[in-house]
Amino acid sequence: MQRKSLVIARRLFRAKKYPEVIKILEPQILKYRESFAYYFLLGASCLYVKDFGGALSYLRRANQIKDDDISTLLGLAVIYFKKMDTEEAIKYWLRVLELDTQNKIARRGLDLVRGKEANEDVISSLLDSGKIVSLFPKSQFRISLVLPLIFVGILCLGIAFYLIYPYIPSLFPAKRVEIDDITLFSEVMPLIEYNKEEPYMLTEREVQEIFKQAKEYFYQYKDNKALVLLNKLIHSNASIVVKQKSRLLKGFAIKPDFSDFHDSYSFYTVKKEPLLYEDVYVLWKGKITNLKVSEDKITFQFMVGYHDEKELQGIVPVELDFGANIKNGDALELLGQVVIRDNYIILKCISWRRIHPD
Repeated sequence: MQRKSLVIARRLFRAKKYPEVIKILEPQILKYRESFAYYFLLGASCLYVKDFGGALSYLRRANQIKDDDISTLLGLAVIYFKKMDTEEAIKYWLRVLELDTQNKIARRGLDLVRGKEANEDVISSLLDSGKIVSLFPKSQFRISLVLPLIFVGILCLGIAFYLIYPYIPSLFPAKRVEIDDITLFSEVMPLIEYNKEEPYMLTEREVQEIFKQAKEYFYQYKDNKALVLLNKLIHSNASIVVKQKSRLLKGFAIKPDFSDFHDSYSFYTVKKEPLLYEDVYVLWKGKITNLKVSEDKITFQFMVGYHDEKELQGIVPVELDFGANIKNGDALELLGQVVIRDNYIILKCISWRRIHPD
């Protein structure tokens, strides 16, 4: 299904149906965290519909995945030029010329900057006349034919990254620069929809503050707290752009393990407002009942709080997509991700450990 979505998006992109590309790809951010094609198509489409904020966020991510793609570099250059950051624009155009010495778009951009001062009046004139489109990357996208030949190398790199990824926060606790440019531009469009009823009704100022606080939590590696705030925006009267950028931020959350997990939420807290805790990680204790094992997964009912047979807080369906030596009646501590399915809470287990009697 994911592959089909990208095929359709490429076809629409070539046909210059950019709003339709955005409509198809926006809801699938979490499925394409490492896909260059996804971020380029979405970023370039935002660029052509003049959503420069969204274009910057997506094309920066595409550039992180593949730093020598000329179309991506051209897109970033024109965005910074539009922001009157000519120094940054020149850097990207020069990088393009390193890769393609005859690139006409990069040369045109450099000639424009060098030929006369690129002040606000000049850029405004270009925007009004539509001539700035001449600096955009071409409306085309091709998948390299050599990709199958380097699949093994990518797979090895992916495995290596997977092995070290959980340790990155502790080894490099610096600011997560990959989310720096995911920002809200209130001067471009409203941050809320005034005539829409949602579970959480917010003001524009509240939207800005919540979005800012979520990013701060990410910088502090308090991903669970950030996810709760972003869920509040997603289920609020915030605009489509705000929700889309909130989903983009959610995609940067790191899957925890027992050694580094913190900021859990109780069963009662999640049950009270389940929409706030979708995709959030929790650490709950309980007992197994109604265990079922199939070829591709294990499911059971988890009696939360009943590990010591003193308090039954509730019963939650649990799914595991890996093998586990467990049986009915076992007392476990589960680290799982909250999934909301048909308004019911389900726990996707990512790790577990047995609770031994004292």
